[in-house]
Amino acid sequence: MDDVLDFFMDGDHFEIPNAFGGEATFYSENGILVFADLDGDGTVDQVLHTDFDGHSQVWNKGMWDD
Repeated sequence: MDDVLDFFMDGDHFEIPNAFGGEATFYSENGILVFADLDGDGTVDQVLHTDFDGHSQVWNKGMWDD
């Protein structure tokens, strides 16, 4: 069963659909975007973007949640 992850950023709340096992993965022409709940509380703790050239960026909760 797919779940929804809560994502809070700059005072806004977003629901990330299609989560399974604590993560939601999305594919586009630009790369792969992963929202991850690392501690199991249903809230996004880490976001990862990898482009198809192999470059990756990782953002942890404290980097976007003011």
